[in-house]
Amino acid sequence: AARGLDLVVRGVGVSDRNDPRDSILGGARYLRLIKQTIPERIPEPDRTWFALAAYNVGEGRMRRLAKSSRSKNFWSGDIFAQLPRETQEYVPYVLAAAWLFLHPEDYGLEFPRVDASPGQVQLVKAMTLSELTVCLGQAGSRDGWFRTLRNLNPRVDPNKRLPAGS
Repeated sequence: AARGLDLVVRGVGVSDRNDPRDSILGGARYLRLIKQTIPERIPEPDRTWFALAAYNVGEGRMRRLAKSSRSKNFWSGDIFAQLPRETQEYVPYVLAAAWLFLHPEDYGLEFPRVDASPGQVQLVKAMTLSELTVCLGQAGSRDGWFRTLRNLNPRVDPNKRLPAGS
């Protein structure tokens, strides 16, 4: 679904999805393309909300829902209630995050500078990314480090043993 974007989305694309700039620009282009697929009878700002939902749940599903619904209001039970819970939560979360980002001073927010320069870990002994994540612990999350390491190393099979020194 990443038509012509310089973004790797589930294996589609040509660029580095782990580069924050490429990822943000590619995601914004993708969202703009999705928005163009929403039927024109849907007015703003509902078109934007439909596009955010489509980004999460899939373009085809939202297009079918928009066409089959009598309502043009994204938040109506006719549309919103038909979405999976994940998408019902995703759209308001994204809208809230965008609002806070645009108006941080209204909420006493300061966004810290983050050092996003790549780091390296050199393996003392051969192991898989899966084994390495066990060594690193859970990092306070359900998934621990596995998802992060897998995403930061897209060309590495997480179950293939990496040699010592790599």
